[in-house]
Amino acid sequence: MKNHLNREGRVSKCDLLEIINIFTNIVKKEPNLIAIQDPVTVVGDIHGQYYDFIKIFEIGGEPESTKYLFLGDYVDRGCFSIECLLIIYALKINFKENIITLRGNHECRQITSFFNFKLECKHLVYSLKVI
Repeated sequence: MKNHLNREGRVSKCDLLEIINIFTNIVKKEPNLIAIQDPVTVVGDIHGQYYDFIKIFEIGGEPESTKYLFLGDYVDRGCFSIECLLIIYALKINFKENIITLRGNHECRQITSFFNFKLECKHLVYSLKVI
């Protein structure tokens, strides 16, 4: 997924919705309170900055051997919010034990409408179904 997105590849709407559904089913099964064993790398406020986000793994280590806690605010402001979400969702699907995701204030309908995530979804032909 990372290599595909690095080359500015697109993911079909059907595949995107499938990834969202798989991710959603995984996190629905998780408890509301999670005890995290250290060491853990804490990452916050990605805000659609895809290439900066990818750099985190070069510095912090690959997710198969490094535990990550993502604090939310994955979308808005940057131009690559969908790509950031796709990477986080794919990581969670593949490395359930090493990827912990929280929802930030930018992962709600009001904020994504105010900033640019809603428009990004519409203009990239994914439709508003992905929000």
